[in-house]
Amino acid sequence: MVRAITISLVLAGAANGLTILPVAVAQAREQTFAVHLMQGDAWAPLPYEQVKGVILLQALVFGHPATVLLDNGTDRTVVDAGFAQRADIALLNSRLGASTGQSRLSVGLLQEASLTLPHTLTAQGQMPAIDLAPMSKALGRPIAAVIGGDLLNRVAMMVRPGKQQLAIVGSGGITPGAGAEVIPVENRNQVKAEINGKPVQLKIDLGFSGAIRLTDSVFDSLSAADSASLSGSQTSANGVTRATRMVKADLRIGSVTAKSTPIESGYAQSGADGLLGNGFFSQFDTILDLQKGQLVLTAVRRAS
Repeated sequence: MVRAITISLVLAGAANGLTILPVAVAQAREQTFAVHLMQGDAWAPLPYEQVKGVILLQALVFGHPATVLLDNGTDRTVVDAGFAQRADIALLNSRLGASTGQSRLSVGLLQEASLTLPHTLTAQGQMPAIDLAPMSKALGRPIAAVIGGDLLNRVAMMVRPGKQQLAIVGSGGITPGAGAEVIPVENRNQVKAEINGKPVQLKIDLGFSGAIRLTDSVFDSLSAADSASLSGSQTSANGVTRATRMVKADLRIGSVTAKSTPIESGYAQSGADGLLGNGFFSQFDTILDLQKGQLVLTAVRRAS
C-alpha cells in the first residue's frame, strides 16, 4: 500500500489521420478505486481550461459540480478535504503522508469517493484527501480534486492545445496521424532528452507549468559554461514561493528540437534529472500512453 503521496503542481491544430477509439481499461490490482471509461456514443472529448499553465477540467466530485486539476506528476488522485467535508463525506484518519518537495501535508482518507469526468470516465472508491486551499489560492480557482498518476498512468490521453480539448480512453485507443513523432517512455514516466547536446532524463509532468525544470545540481552542471542565468520564482502546491534561476538552451527530444527553451532550476522527484512540463507540450498535440510506453508529439499549426 502506498504510504506517501508526491504532489507535483508547480506554476512557472489536429493531427492528419488521427483516430481516437474509446476502449475499456483493465483494473490494476494495487488500485483502491475502480475506473469506468465511457465507450461508444456515450464517450466524448472534454473541453479544458489552461490557467497559469496547468490544465483544469469541469467534473462532478461526490455528484457536485467542481473544478479539478490534471496532474500525472502527482502520485495519487486526491480530493480536497474541505470539499469533502462540505459535501458531508466522512473523512478517516490515515497513515499516509504527502510531500510537495518543500513540506509535508497531513492526509485523510475517503472510503467512498466519487469523481466523474462527463462523457469520459467515473472513478469510485478509496481516495486520499488533503487541504488543497493553498493550491486553489495559487491558481485563483477553487480546486476540488487532483487527477493523478494512479489514474492517468492506466489510460491513453491526448491534449490538443489548439482546440483546448482533452481525450481520455483506454490504452491503445489513440492512433497518431501522419507526421507524428513517437518517443519511447522509460522508467514509467521518463524520456531521454538533450540540452545543449548534453543528455538528461526528464519526467513528464503535466502539473508543471514551465517547459523544463532541472534539479539544482544538474542545472549547475549544464548551464555554468553556456549562459548567464536569470532570476525567477516558482510556487508549489502548498503555496510556498521560492527563488529560481533560469537560462535558455537548445532542447532535443527524439527528432524534435526547440531553440532557446526556458530551463529553470528547482525541485524534481528523485530518479530523474528534471521535469518536462506544459510550457513545452503547449507547442504540440500530445498523446501520452504509458501502458504502451509512448509519448507522441505532433506540432500544432499556428494561424498565420
